[in-house]
Amino acid sequence: MNKKIGFIGCGNIGSAMVLGILKSGIVCKENIIASCSRESSAERIKNELGINTTLDNKEVCNNSDIIFLAVKPYMYEKVIKEIRDCVDLNKTIVTIAAGINLSDVEKWFKKETKIVKTMPNTPALVGEAMSAICPNELVNEEELKEVMDIFNAFGNQRC
Repeated sequence: MNKKIGFIGCGNIGSAMVLGILKSGIVCKENIIASCSRESSAERIKNELGINTTLDNKEVCNNSDIIFLAVKPYMYEKVIKEIRDCVDLNKTIVTIAAGINLSDVEKWFKKETKIVKTMPNTPALVGEAMSAICPNELVNEEELKEVMDIFNAFGNQRC
């Protein structure tokens, strides 16, 4: 896959997803960037996974084609308000938070945005996830396939 992948947040699930992506070889580490809330976390992720890290969510957005929102559900609205000016129809947003529905994410972006709602489960930590995937109407078949291919890197998925 010739896409740049970004993770806003790289805790347990985000790190497991990145590790699965790297192990599968679907995306090389040079094409993955993750933002962390603390410098110590960014250094740890960079050292453990070998990917680019930053403390700036907008940097992730500006340097990614597919952006995973891998933060806690209570942070979603704040993070989306922070990055929404960096997002255009050339980028696909992938949500992974429980309790956050597609319509809320669309509302917070306040403009047409390609969004794929997903729900990976904790077996992603060992490469055995079963993820539900639901795109909005702006995501085309090729973009959906790219997201599904990424999810296949750390388990199975159903659309």
